[in-house]
Amino acid sequence: MKKIGLILNGKTAESFLEKILHQYHSANYYTIITQDPMLIPQTSPDNFKFFHADPTSSYKLQKAFAGEFDQFFLIHPCFEERKEIYELLRSLFPKTPITLNTEISLQSQDELLEEIFTPSVVSNKLLTLLPNAPMSIQDFGLGKGEIVEILVPSGSVYCHRQIGSIAQKDWKIVGIYRKNNLLLSSYSLSIQPNDKLLAIGDPVILGNIYRQITNSLGQFPMPFGKDLFLYLDEEILSENEILKDLDEALFLHQKLNSNQLHITLLHPKSFELISHLKNIQDEKIHCIIDYDNHSLEEVIELDKAKRIGLAVLNYKLFEESKTKLYEISIPIFKTAQTSIWECKNSLVFLGEHEIENIASVALDITSQLGIEFEAYDYDVDESFHTQCFEDFKTIAQVFNLPIKHTQSSSKNPILYLQELQAPTLQLLPFVDTITFSSITKLASTDSTRLSADMHKFPQIYIPIPHENH
Repeated sequence: MKKIGLILNGKTAESFLEKILHQYHSANYYTIITQDPMLIPQTSPDNFKFFHADPTSSYKLQKAFAGEFDQFFLIHPCFEERKEIYELLRSLFPKTPITLNTEISLQSQDELLEEIFTPSVVSNKLLTLLPNAPMSIQDFGLGKGEIVEILVPSGSVYCHRQIGSIAQKDWKIVGIYRKNNLLLSSYSLSIQPNDKLLAIGDPVILGNIYRQITNSLGQFPMPFGKDLFLYLDEEILSENEILKDLDEALFLHQKLNSNQLHITLLHPKSFELISHLKNIQDEKIHCIIDYDNHSLEEVIELDKAKRIGLAVLNYKLFEESKTKLYEISIPIFKTAQTSIWECKNSLVFLGEHEIENIASVALDITSQLGIEFEAYDYDVDESFHTQCFEDFKTIAQVFNLPIKHTQSSSKNPILYLQELQAPTLQLLPFVDTITFSSITKLASTDSTRLSADMHKFPQIYIPIPHENH
């Protein structure tokens, strides 16, 4: 048991002493000095010793606090007296930690002094009672809001996402409270509606994350990142292909919740093209002309730190960099023969590669683009993926987005896609099979893998967690 010295006066001191007497009375030896006789109880446990004395008297402090003490608590309503008592205590006990309440800092260089700012404590407690504010844990860690609980509403873009698929720079999800149980974080653990996330990190970052989680609609490319990145290469693409991809990126930048559009031109050759790119720059659009002969993978690696929300690139560039893109786990828009602004529908194949884990992102994108959504469900034995469809249907209701549900036992997804006439945006999970060589597709029945080799319609690849993420 440790020896604790208490110098108490005022209402806060009275409340503090009451909690010690009733909840922590057997934990330590307590010596209490107070000027208020009403704070001294009629009876108290044997490990409590009370003195009715003036704590601004050095003599009386020495008499009451005889011997060595492990810690002192100074709670007093008057700033001037509190400062005087602190200075006396420190002169008598130069190596003992002191904790005191204050509204104004003592501006001390004392490393053994901890100041508890009363207005901050009160405001933090009031914040926990404020609707639509994150629950910040103030009595743990540094007490600065670096640990928070965040309730995930049913319409959040974080719903049905696996933790490993969420970029977590300067913050981490360490656990989920679900139905009165704590689930420790793992890369494959999915977030469900009404979960409480236990998150740690920079308090400012956590405030931004809270707003992203609780804002239901129109968030993509968050939570992956805020910006779109367009990659062009004059060695591989014709000028017409470059201009078409540029138009695609500008369209997406306008339609999606994009903050900035970053355009990188590799291996520049045409002065007219360079001039055109520089002319479209503004406060939201930035063009980089790479004269250093970097490869696409090198540029992507450099951009990774900027948190790529969506990378836009031609199918030819995608083919040469898909392994790198998969490794860093970012969403990809792959341009194709059909332009995105022609698309009136989006399409997913149910039952493929945990497709339900991209449901909220896929529906968010569809909603922002203002197009219709179709879920194609293929099974030879007619054992259709009912639960998977229900997951999509539940989230679609949040976006007020109707779903066309097509079931077939005869027409496989690739054949269905090939025969589609209406321009369609395909939404796929970004899985490792997409990175496999073209030779392997000859024996493959993986619709996602086979879709990646098709260039008729534009595609968006949405990451799901993998072990190397």
